[in-house]
Amino acid sequence: MITPTSTDLHVAHLCVLQNTTAVGLYFAEHMAFLLTRYPEHENDEMWLKNKQNETFPKWFKEKIASDLVDGKEVPQEISPSMYELANARTTSMYESIERSRKRRRRREDDEYGASTDGR
Repeated sequence: MITPTSTDLHVAHLCVLQNTTAVGLYFAEHMAFLLTRYPEHENDEMWLKNKQNETFPKWFKEKIASDLVDGKEVPQEISPSMYELANARTTSMYESIERSRKRRRRREDDEYGASTDGR
């Protein structure tokens, strides 16, 4: 069994978040936060992108939790599965990705009438 490192898990989590449409607005909000927090780097795109990659998953988790606790209206796109994404943990994240793949395969099977996974 291959056990991913914490860095591997962070990168995987970040990639999932970056490729989830409903999270896009949060990336923009986080970048605005970074620009406010680190004004000395406002012209350094590489530094800002690296800082966002480093800090976004934790910030997103805290943002979703804070909005829910404060009773703020969370966008409709933040479904229970989005909450799970914000709170992803090692194996559960991979299990979530695998469930998504299986759902996509089932939709494709239903749509095209044939199995896409070799069945």
